[in-house]
Amino acid sequence: MQKCLRGANIGDKGIIADAKRVTTVKTRIIAKHHHVVRVDHERREPLRAETQEKLLRLLFAALKKLDALVLSDYDKGLITDDLADRVLSAAHQLKVPVFVGVKTRKLYAYRGSRLVTATRRKRVSW
Repeated sequence: MQKCLRGANIGDKGIIADAKRVTTVKTRIIAKHHHVVRVDHERREPLRAETQEKLLRLLFAALKKLDALVLSDYDKGLITDDLADRVLSAAHQLKVPVFVGVKTRKLYAYRGSRLVTATRRKRVSW
C-alpha cells in the first residue's frame, strides 16, 4: 500500500505497517454479471499493544490540527475500547468533535462522540 501511495505522489505518513496483520482483501465472485459471493481474507483481532501505541501517537499529534475526526473500523479490530476511550478523551480536551461509524453492539465505547452511526448486520438466508 505504501509503495502504491508513494508511486501516486500521495503521502503515507499515517500508515503503520505491522507484519503480523494483513491488509483485508475482499474477493467478489461474479457469474453472468451477478455478484454471487464475497470471500474476505482478514485479521479481526485487536491490534498488538505496540502497534496501538504507534497509532495513538500519530492520532494525538494529528488531533491538534483537525477540525473533526471520523473513527470507523467496522469491527475489524482496529478500534478497541481502550483506543476509543483514549482518543475520545484527547479529542474532548482539544474540543475536536468525533464522528463514529461502527458495526457493533458496543456503542458505549464511543460515549462522548458528537455522532455515532451504527450499521446493522445483514442476515443471510439460504
